[in-house]
Amino acid sequence: IRTYNRADYIAEAIESVFAQTFSDLELIVVDDGSTDGTKEVLAQYDGRLKALYLEHTGNLSYLGNSAIRASDGEFVAFLDSDDIWLPEKLELQIKLLDGNNRFGFSYTNGCLLYPDGTRSAPALQPEQIVSGSVLPTLVRNMCVHISTTVIRRTCFDRSGWFDERRANAEDFSFFLNLAVATGGVCVPQAMTLIRQHGGQMSTALGLSRYQEAINVLEELLLKHGLDRSVRRDVLRTIARHHTHIARKLIENGESAQARPHLLQAFRRNPLHRPAWRWALRGLI
Repeated sequence: IRTYNRADYIAEAIESVFAQTFSDLELIVVDDGSTDGTKEVLAQYDGRLKALYLEHTGNLSYLGNSAIRASDGEFVAFLDSDDIWLPEKLELQIKLLDGNNRFGFSYTNGCLLYPDGTRSAPALQPEQIVSGSVLPTLVRNMCVHISTTVIRRTCFDRSGWFDERRANAEDFSFFLNLAVATGGVCVPQAMTLIRQHGGQMSTALGLSRYQEAINVLEELLLKHGLDRSVRRDVLRTIARHHTHIARKLIENGESAQARPHLLQAFRRNPLHRPAWRWALRGLI
């Protein structure tokens, strides 16, 4: 569990780990210098988990890598400190992975958990429930949430660890590299609750995340041996992301700043209709 100032939620996340029907596990919590009482909550579990207290960096990749280094298990699972696992999650995933080396990782379906306690329908669409290469699915839509995953430890040496240079797309970059290196398998049932809370993401932060995702996909294009159909999907997704950024800028009255993104969208996918629509709207 990677955490920062989640005193209101982290106990529920921890309890969901201890409630797992698969009990042969160790729990490591990496605290990124919390100042809100998270440390006091963790102290209540002294002896039941391993807590790493780090100076605040805001670097989720660094926290994730620190947790991996501190762990000993054959499999590694991540849980955001405001999310919740349902009791059979790990058991179902370990059964899929144990003894089947074709799959390097597993992920589950999930539901959004709203502030009033209600849940959404399972989030994954049928085409996102995959057994085999997950790369085409991830390229089209980053649908694998880190809280839903279990990863075979040996895969980190093949795919790489979290890239600590990444500011806003560390999980996306990690899972793309993982999906290049190994196959995955999905538990179709919703076994993870992804909590929704707090204010809306700022426009600037949202656009920077799209730009960082573009950077990650551009790097993926440089990999040798990338399947032609996957490469085509990468280009389409890059065009879609540039168009999204352009749309937001045009809506904010910043048409001049939108033009380079529309040009990049046309460069990557000349037939991307939304880019043409927003180009016309920007001119008007």
